Amino acid sequence: LTGQTEAMYKWASVQNLDKFLLEVYEYFLGHGIWSILLARFLNLLTIAFVLGFSIFLTACINYSEIPKRTSLSEVVVPKCTNNMSGFWNLMIWLLSFLWIAKLFQDIADIPRLWYLHNFYHHLLEIPDTDIQTVSWQHVVHRLMTLRDTNPATAKNISTRNRKFIGNQSKQRMDASDIANRLMRRENYLIALFNKDILDMTLPIPFLKGRQLFSRTLEWNIKYCVMDFVFNDADQVRPMFLKEAFRRDLAKGIRQRFYFAAIMNTFTAIPVGIFVVIVYFLRSFSEFKDTPSKAVARSFTPFAEWKFRQFNELWHLFHRRSKMAYPYANAYLEQFPNNKTQQLRRFVSFVAGALMAVLGLATLIDSELFLGFEITPGRTAIFYLTTLTAIYAATRTAEDQETLVHAPEFHLKDVIEVTQYCPEHWKDRLHTDEVRKEFSALYQIKPVIFLEEMLGIILTPVILWYSLPKCSERLVDFFREFTIHVDGLGYVCQYAEFSFPKGGKNTAAVDPAEPGGEDAGLREDYYAAKDGKMLASYYGFIEDYNIIHPGRPFGPNRHPSRRVHYPPPDFSGLLSPGAAASGIRATSNQPTNRGQPVRRMSRAGPSAVHSSPMHSILLDPHHQPAMAGSRVSPRAVAHSRYSRSHRPLTEYREEAEEDMPDVQTQQAVSSSRLIEEDSNLGDSWKTTRGGDLDSDTDGDNAKAMDEAKGGGVLGLIYQFSKARTDNRGGTVI
Repeated sequence: LTGQTEAMYKWASVQNLDKFLLEVYEYFLGHGIWSILLARFLNLLTIAFVLGFSIFLTACINYSEIPKRTSLSEVVVPKCTNNMSGFWNLMIWLLSFLWIAKLFQDIADIPRLWYLHNFYHHLLEIPDTDIQTVSWQHVVHRLMTLRDTNPATAKNISTRNRKFIGNQSKQRMDASDIANRLMRRENYLIALFNKDILDMTLPIPFLKGRQLFSRTLEWNIKYCVMDFVFNDADQVRPMFLKEAFRRDLAKGIRQRFYFAAIMNTFTAIPVGIFVVIVYFLRSFSEFKDTPSKAVARSFTPFAEWKFRQFNELWHLFHRRSKMAYPYANAYLEQFPNNKTQQLRRFVSFVAGALMAVLGLATLIDSELFLGFEITPGRTAIFYLTTLTAIYAATRTAEDQETLVHAPEFHLKDVIEVTQYCPEHWKDRLHTDEVRKEFSALYQIKPVIFLEEMLGIILTPVILWYSLPKCSERLVDFFREFTIHVDGLGYVCQYAEFSFPKGGKNTAAVDPAEPGGEDAGLREDYYAAKDGKMLASYYGFIEDYNIIHPGRPFGPNRHPSRRVHYPPPDFSGLLSPGAAASGIRATSNQPTNRGQPVRRMSRAGPSAVHSSPMHSILLDPHHQPAMAGSRVSPRAVAHSRYSRSHRPLTEYREEAEEDMPDVQTQQAVSSSRLIEEDSNLGDSWKTTRGGDLDSDTDGDNAKAMDEAKGGGVLGLIYQFSKARTDNRGGTVI
């Protein structure tokens, strides 16, 4: 078989769509087969070098002979491993076996990578030379074009293929579904951190209440919780959805925490030593050449899970977090310590004065003074060098005179990018308490490394004492926040952006009403904190707002400039075409009568969209609604295709002259339904022609109904109106 035929055959026979899409995404992140193979090979070499170099430094050099010898060969111990203890020899053999197993695993994985290479090259038409620069949105667009070639994802399949599939539902696969499949587990983790369900406090008296989260603890949580909740098909186990198994499941999670704590106790020392050696070898030369990187800051692992949004893939979040670095640095520079500044100015003054005197003395008689000892064994050159370094360090730490202190302004920039603003930060962005909280999320890199090392040591303690306390809450969380989507499976309800359908929000519930307080608590329990779900919805629409292929950030919009989106709908998604038709039917602006009226197809052009939020990467049920409107499913079904771009009044006049009365009444009723069914108020009404309130819409609709009488009178009126407006074109 040729590469293209084999790739098409394997794609058509894909059964586990989640696993396949994850492989496609990892191939995209790895930048192609050759980059992936090179990275794996270099990773194996790095492990072998660190292991061999560590053994050589610790056991193969006689350090007591170094002062007496002049060459390395004279201090090297021959057959040094024979002098090592049995434990370390066992560890060396174990690590060597794991290294060889990893090598064979990478070699056995080459055929799978080659298939993905053919899949990208032949089916997605993305060669390895372009995969480093192509956007993920383009990959998603190409994947959606292949849906009809797989019986599981095809829209219209034959009876024979339907019998082959059986009773299985059609697998959904647009941009939202792909993100949900790739982040099926991560979305639950984001919700766990958002609702503060995980107890990661240190059970130490003087550190009581202090949370410690590290990469090591993250890996253990994924093993103990996520691997237990999900089965081999990457679906939530049905028993987690039944309250009858609550006690048994909580006990199972606690046992996994205890087992992980024991295993981490045995592996903490070798893992910690390996991490320290790798960090030292990688960071020493970097910090030596660029000392400023030693105090560079980065977001902590805990902050990353707090900031990450639902359905936000890793590379998109990584790009967004990097955009926040300059704003975060500018914000922290707004809080100088006045006491420290005064001490720095004093030290700078003293060092500068002494340096000036010594420098002046060297100018008078440099040959005599440079060799003059100010203190025993210390000449003027030594003190000049030392004082210069002290003066430079204290001067650079002082505030610039032109610096304007506006911490609230800079923190708003950080919030704009990270979309993270707890409720208790409101009206307190300038305070030192908020600065301390943000500093804990944005730490200096060496401090983050020290916390990682501390996490390796204290992770068994947290796994044994703290996390088992929240096992029952974890079981309740997965039962209460899991929904089933036909064609997608079990997902976190926040990831589907399932906003309340006609219900009251928390702010609207009156505690004085009977049951009002309980209803408010219930709404607060099931809602995401800090507006996480709404921010995720807007962020997702912005990332995938593509009208034409090749425009990953939407038309005529800079990627770093955020735009305004109306709120999401609350009882079904409205196709932009239907919303646009409802708005156009009420427009009153004059049209350009010199231009001929264009024909409008029944289906409408598929490549042109009437809504600026419409994306070719989303199916109709995932398209954002215009003005946050709500319609019935019947209205959505009638608006499957988008309309062409035309002036609002052109559509209205064409409808007045040529469309049947039934279509006109349907457009007017659709517009009224949008307004009557929406509870968002007039502030969310947007029109391209101007501001139209409900009264104006009602008057326009009434005038249209009166003018368009049935029978012969209606035809005479339309004919006379066309002659009056000097419109010579005929619309069919």
